[in-house]
Amino acid sequence: MPIFEYGCKTCGHSFDKFVRGYNTPVGVTCPACESEEVERKMSAVGVTGVWQSNAPQFDMPKPQRVRPDDPFRCIA
Repeated sequence: MPIFEYGCKTCGHSFDKFVRGYNTPVGVTCPACESEEVERKMSAVGVTGVWQSNAPQFDMPKPQRVRPDDPFRCIA
């Protein structure tokens, strides 16, 4: 269930809104000034996985010349 980030156009307060389901909520109000003039912000995305420091290092293969008599060559 997503947490949307909002910013109030009236007072500038930033706040989060927990939403059940995936529909954008209607009638969101600022908790600081209770204004309905709010806009949804772009949220930062969390990324997990393998970091480059512990990722295996692979050498890229060197390109080889295509021989004209090679039956597996790509025909352009």
